[in-house]
Amino acid sequence: MKALSIYQPWASLILGRKKMYETRGYKTDYRGRMLICSSRMDNPDLRTICKQQLFKAALEELGFDNPEKLPRGFLLGSVELVGCFPVHDMPSITKRELAFGDFMKGRFAWALARPIVLVVPLPFAGKQGLFSVDPIDVPEELK
Repeated sequence: MKALSIYQPWASLILGRKKMYETRGYKTDYRGRMLICSSRMDNPDLRTICKQQLFKAALEELGFDNPEKLPRGFLLGSVELVGCFPVHDMPSITKRELAFGDFMKGRFAWALARPIVLVVPLPFAGKQGLFSVDPIDVPEELK
């Protein structure tokens, strides 16, 4: 099964249906269910982003009133990757979606749908880029 490690707060925003596009500097031909892992990385810049109004409001709607409580280094859930296209071909998107991604020219938007969230996140060592995980290591509810 494919997996993607994503920094917080973006990983939780994706699984909480607040972020529908993951922007990347590369495209992928993969389509299907993929795991979402939260990166272990934590730094003051990421905590500062969480204080911006659009981020703060979305995170509070998801029950995160303190960015330091966002789970890092965990398998959080899965989503279906349903499309990938250059950002200049993007349909009209919301102000919030624009704030949650990097839509600079030359980047790609990965369209995500149907998130499944683990009730209890599992400790998980992610990797860079889209990577493979042995299906035996994946909880059945995320497949």
